[in-house]
This record gives sequence, structure tokens and C-alpha cells, in this order.
Amino acid sequence: MADYLVQSGTKLYKVTPGGVATELTLPSGVTLRAERSRFAQLAKNTVMVGSPTRSLWINEDFTVRTQTLRPPAYAPILSATGSGSLSGSFRVRVSFYVADADDNIILESPLGPPSEASATLASQLLKCQAIPLSGDSLTGLGRRLYRTTTGPGSVYYPWLDLGNNTATDAADDLSDAALILLPAVTTLVNPPGTTPGDSARLITVWKNRLFLCGEEDIDVVHFSEDGSFYQFLDGNDFPVKPLNQNARGLVAFAARRDELGLFKTNVAWKLVGSSPANWDQLKIAEQIGCVSQDSVVIIKDVAYWLGRDGVYSWGPEGLAPITRERVHPWFTTNDVFNREAFENSFAAYNPVLDTYELFLPATGGTAINRWVSYSLARKTWMGPHKTGGFTPSFAFNVDDATDQQIPLVCGTNGTLYAMNSELARDGANTSIDFDVDLAHLHIDVPDDIKHFGEMGARARVESGGVLTITPSVGELDAPAGAPIAFALTEGRLRARILGNGRFARLNINQNTVNVAVRLYGCEVPYHVIGRD
Repeated sequence: MADYLVQSGTKLYKVTPGGVATELTLPSGVTLRAERSRFAQLAKNTVMVGSPTRSLWINEDFTVRTQTLRPPAYAPILSATGSGSLSGSFRVRVSFYVADADDNIILESPLGPPSEASATLASQLLKCQAIPLSGDSLTGLGRRLYRTTTGPGSVYYPWLDLGNNTATDAADDLSDAALILLPAVTTLVNPPGTTPGDSARLITVWKNRLFLCGEEDIDVVHFSEDGSFYQFLDGNDFPVKPLNQNARGLVAFAARRDELGLFKTNVAWKLVGSSPANWDQLKIAEQIGCVSQDSVVIIKDVAYWLGRDGVYSWGPEGLAPITRERVHPWFTTNDVFNREAFENSFAAYNPVLDTYELFLPATGGTAINRWVSYSLARKTWMGPHKTGGFTPSFAFNVDDATDQQIPLVCGTNGTLYAMNSELARDGANTSIDFDVDLAHLHIDVPDDIKHFGEMGARARVESGGVLTITPSVGELDAPAGAPIAFALTEGRLRARILGNGRFARLNINQNTVNVAVRLYGCEVPYHVIGRD
């Protein structure tokens, strides 16, 4: 059982499984924008990108720091002073670091530039002046000075640690033999999310490394060193083709066990291999891509996501469309959802119902207040459903006190809502609308006039509630007929004859608070009369 990170508006909170929220303090100068954040966890370290003005690192104690430290912009000035044990020429470079309570370095910047002129000593101390100061304000902030051995050489070794961000002078005569044997990593660079104007927008973890994509180089993926959340080396990046095709670039990651999906809007790639030395980028499909990172959910090593024309799955058996057979018009017309706002959609796994839950905007709007469910066991789509008590903004799972997973939905009002409630309602007292249109039925002969007979329906027996079925029979613009009341306490309906016409349409509605609906099916007998 663990606590969770939640952004509400422009604030970051730690939330317990019991729902107690504690606001977390952000690093000085860092703010959150009122937009969707993305998180990735590597070991006990969580990195947050998207809404922060600089990417954030949150450790297991929920201390919030920047993910990286910017390097020094200039080098110290070197000179010889006093009497000491050093003779020869030396150069120095400086880094900024953060240390924990035991003085262990837990975060370090890339090295600043080398001192321009080497200092030549004759049995003296090496003195550094104008040592750079960090512009960050973090607990445990200090500076590490690296120097070459007598030469000067080109390899830099840890020399002095200044456990503060105030002193600008230092002098020492530590011998070459006493330097730490491990040299500095001189190719360390800062990833997207370190400087203003280049926020990291996508993030995932795969093969024990962080993968990032920024707002500037939208087609380029950056990856960290093995096991590190902040160490990115020069050259640890690769492009995803086609380059410069549109303004979105790479849209989504999909991290499966042995393959990393790299999705654009119209092409899907995968990265395979055990390490950067043997990684290979292979194309999964052309003209099939992803429109929203937040629609991507990995369930039992199978990825599910929303593409431009429907939902796809990609697993050990390959890629497959899972909306094309029965609900294709949901995603290829604007009759149900607003396709222009698909990039704002998001999804989550409901472990109780074993369903992929996809949240979408309704036709004519951008608010995410509709959702559909895909049953992984039955391979069946359910919905569309409407959330009326609040506007959902994200969905995810948490563990309760018994380590059982609970699917939660975040509201734009700053409230977390639990799904799978025993009571059928949105929020405290708003009914869940069951409002379904069965499209114009024409029995594959749209030009023929049909006789639509006595309609029948079956539903789960409920303790109360009435399902209202409103038929329209005739042409495409036929007016609504008299509504039919289906008492849910009965579970079975045998209604009147619907009438004659080329088309029949049924609107099925129920919106009573705390009354659920599970409609098993409707049946309308018919026979063809002929053409007029």
C-alpha cells in the first residue's frame, strides 16, 4: 500500500489510499501549468513532466526536486598560492550537486567548461577563484571541483567538494595518487525539461531506463543511462521517422516487456533489443498510429490505444483493430464523438471489470464527458456512457488498504472519484444517464418498406427504475413515436407493434439516481412488404 502523486490545478499533492491529500512544496522557481502531467517511476524515483516548467524528481520520501541541475556557465580562475605538494600544470571543471543527509551525492549536473588557462605550480597549492554558483535553491546543494592530474591531461577526477552554494574561493594540494580513481563523466548532458522552452512532454520507462521526448526536437527520443533518472549522455538519442512531417512529431510511447512502441499519428514503430548496442527500430504498421499518449494502456503485455480511425491492440500476436467490426462509426464520424478533440482523450484499465476504459469528448464539444468500455474477456464494446456529475480529466488505479486495485477518475473540480461504486450515480446525487440510440435499422434492404412487429427486450432485474424506449419508424427523418415504458423490476418487455416504414430507430433512456441498467438485448421482428 502506497501513497500517490496527484496534480490538481497548479498544485501537486501526496494522496493516501484513504484519500488524505497533502500539498507538496515545489522547488524555487518551478510552477505547474494547468495541463495534464505525465509520470514515470524508475526504482523509487518518480519523474514528472508535462505541466512543470522544469521536469521534477520526487523521491520515496515525497521530497520534490528538479530532475536535473543546469551545469555551470563558466569556469573558475586558477592560480598558484602558498606552499604545498603540487608541481606541474592543472585544469579544473565544476559541477553542481545535491547530497542527502549522509552526504551521498544523489543528483549531479553535467560539468561546466574547463578553465581556460592551466595553472603551473612549483610545490604549491592549487587555488580556484570565481567558482560558479548555482541558480537553483535546493536542500543539500553543493559544488564538486574536478581536476586533471599533473600534465595537464584531458581526464578529470573528483578533487574538492564544497558542501554549500556560497564560497567562491578554494585551495588544496591533494596529490595525484590521492585522487578518486573513477574519472568524471565528461559527456553528461541535460535532457529536455531542463531549460525553459523545451519541456519534456512524453516519458516512459523501458529496460531500466527513462525515455523522453521534448517540445523542441519533436521527432527525437532521449534515453538515460541504465538505472539512472538524471544521467543522459551526449549521443543517447535517436530519431523516429518520418522527420518534420507535422507539428506533433512523436505522439506516444507504449512500453511492453520486450518491445517499446514508438507511435506517430500515422505510423507505428517498435524498438527491440537488450541494450543500446543492439537496439533496432522496426516498423509495425504504416497508416496506423496513435492520437493520444494518454489513451495508451498496457494490460498483460498488450498495448491498447486510440488511433485516428479506432482503437488498436498490439501484443505478442501482433497488431489488430478492435473497433472495426462493430463500432467503427464511433471513430470515423462525428455522430457520437468529437474526432477533432481525440488528442485529449485518455484511458485506464478497470481491473475489477477487466475492461479498457476510454474517455472521449462528445459531438459538438471538447469536455471529456463520454466513455466506452472494451471487455477483454468477451471482446465486446459497451457504451457510450455519459458522466454528468463532473467533468473527468484523467483516470488511473490505486491500491486500497487490502492491496486491491481501485480505478479512480479525476475531476476538473479537483475531486477524485472511485469507479465501480455499488450505487449507480455520478458524484453524490447525479444520475448516470443510460442514453443509447440504436441507429436506423434497415435489414440490409434500405429501399424496401418493412413491417416492424412487436418489439421485445431483456434486461437485468433491478429494484426499481423505468427504461424509456422511444421508437421512430418511417423515413430517415421520421418523428419520434409514443414512448414505451420498460419496468426494470420485470426484466422482460413485450411491447406494441412498431409499424411500417423503411427504417426503424430506437432511443433507449434511463436517468434515475441509484438505478443501474444492464440491457441484454432488443429484438424487433420484421418482414419485407415491398417497394412503393
